Amino acid sequence: MHPSVRATSGRRRTPATVFACLLAALATVLATAVAWVAPASAATVDTNAWYVLVNRNSGKALDVSNFSTADGGSLVQWTRTNADNQQWRFVDSGGGYYRVQSRHSGKVLDVANLSTADGADVVQWSDHNGVNQQFQLADSSGGYVRLINRNSGKAVEVQNASTADGGKIVQYSDWGGNNQQWQLVPVGSVSDPSPSPSVSASPSPSASPSASPSNGPWPPSSTYSNPVLWEDLADIDVFRVDDTYYYSA
Repeated sequence: MHPSVRATSGRRRTPATVFACLLAALATVLATAVAWVAPASAATVDTNAWYVLVNRNSGKALDVSNFSTADGGSLVQWTRTNADNQQWRFVDSGGGYYRVQSRHSGKVLDVANLSTADGADVVQWSDHNGVNQQFQLADSSGGYVRLINRNSGKAVEVQNASTADGGKIVQYSDWGGNNQQWQLVPVGSVSDPSPSPSVSASPSPSASPSASPSNGPWPPSSTYSNPVLWEDLADIDVFRVDDTYYYSA
């Protein structure tokens, strides 16, 4: 055998050469991954369930202000009570989009006036399945989702990242902020709804109950008017008068 051939065939790769080859292969894999990013998996919901939508930034719930049943009724965030005006279900519009319907009013989330602008109001409106009433659920970390409007491509958010009761609900460019992320907390099914607070004929603004109902028997009717049965439990009844809760054994 020719000496030059024997010398070439007997050469061994050094550790440095092997490491360089591995780095080159890794760089190729990373370049391919950057060039193709798989889309986020579509968030799924149960269209037979009612949900409370809890904001990641504030911990408060999406709420129809003042228990409105009118077209154009404002949407705000409020301390979670699980009242009907805080319960929502998802109605399939096809193509991965849903209408978000209020249990209290039967109306759906709607970007006012088909706006595509940042800061446009999100209100409730009669369901006509318009593109401004259709939302896609985009996954965020930790089981939260963003609601992306089909017409504008913008996300439903709590304006100015407010943490206060009454913080306004608007649409804004999707940037994945905590005030644009919502947790869907199931509270019952459409076919077998769980008990929920009753609403008086002239409701006051949304308010959360105190940590526990006031002690003592139900107050005399001559002192308190228009009592509302709030919850019928096994051993006690809980009543609401304005923003105060009482129980009777």
